[in-house]
Amino acid sequence: MNRMSALLYLLSPLVLLATGAGFYVGGAWCLTGAVLFVALAVVDELLPRDFSDHRIRAAGVWQALFYAHYLFIGVMWLALALAMGAGRIEGWWLVPAWVSLVLIGGGIGLPASHELMHGKTLASRVGADLVGTLVGIPMTELAHVNVHHLHVGTARDGDTPRRGEGIYRFGLVSIWKQLTESLAIENARQRRFGRSILSPRGRLLWGVLAQIAFGVAFCVLAGWW
Repeated sequence: MNRMSALLYLLSPLVLLATGAGFYVGGAWCLTGAVLFVALAVVDELLPRDFSDHRIRAAGVWQALFYAHYLFIGVMWLALALAMGAGRIEGWWLVPAWVSLVLIGGGIGLPASHELMHGKTLASRVGADLVGTLVGIPMTELAHVNVHHLHVGTARDGDTPRRGEGIYRFGLVSIWKQLTESLAIENARQRRFGRSILSPRGRLLWGVLAQIAFGVAFCVLAGWW
């Protein structure tokens, strides 16, 4: 792997850490994530298309970077909560801070979660759930793997946009359909074993508890509770 390829693999963790640092400092620095998002999008458009074959050396090291997203995304949320709790981000600065959080958390968190959900190990699947919890959509890999992969490009797939559909409408519809499809899949799975969908041996209960715990912890650290 050449130096440019290595830099590209390191880019998303560095952006997460930079965004978190901006949150922690507070004030105008909370725009760090949004500025980086726009700047990188512009640079990506200006660069020539790269169709070269990137040969990865020490693949385990680079694979570990996906797992490192557990930590880096969590640090970003923690930095935001601590800055809000300390009053370094307040008033109208909350708006650009949340814009940065949404752009970077979604723009990096969702692809990272997607890669992890395709892993064959328990650690990767748990990681996908954890990253999904941090962006508000835990357990959606059930719909992604069992519906999207089988029915992509058809009306059956909630993650396939319709012709002429706006990107914002598609995003909302896609999230809703993936959540409802995941619930239906989990419910059917638990019923096969004669259990409730809220069984402690299932996925939903722990997903809900994790989401609640995360929300409560953030509110406490941010001084909202």
